[in-house]
Amino acid sequence: MAGILFILKVIFIIIALCSVTAILVRATRNKKKWKAMEPEIMKDIQEAIGQEIVHTMTLNAGETTDFTNGKGFLLWIAFTADYIVFTNKDFMAHNGNGELYYSRRTATSMKRLKKKFMELEFTNEKSAEKSKLTVFVSPSDIEILGAFIPNKKA
Repeated sequence: MAGILFILKVIFIIIALCSVTAILVRATRNKKKWKAMEPEIMKDIQEAIGQEIVHTMTLNAGETTDFTNGKGFLLWIAFTADYIVFTNKDFMAHNGNGELYYSRRTATSMKRLKKKFMELEFTNEKSAEKSKLTVFVSPSDIEILGAFIPNKKA
């Protein structure tokens, strides 16, 4: 009986290691693809808006504060003088294309949810629909977001 349990544990450990390896390989590939894509995306944004990008940042984001369900993603944010541009960095890197969401800085707000979470609410310039994303932030991220999002909600 102990031998069977040992064999099952070994099999489960091998499966777990293979899963972790596959996740790390995919993340590494996406990072390399993103590094190649980012300058072109920034150039397209600057041409479309007619303003220079002053800052970019990447945050962990999701629909809720529960990041354990595997539905979190990397949110790439670019700031210009009047606009904030959002995109799902993982999706764009993995698929080679994706949607950029343009929002005026005055149509974007943030609200503190918990100690390490903020809710970003923005109105998409193209479709006029409102969206909310929960982001995992550090104190320095909060300062940066506060500097670029003027109508901070309490």
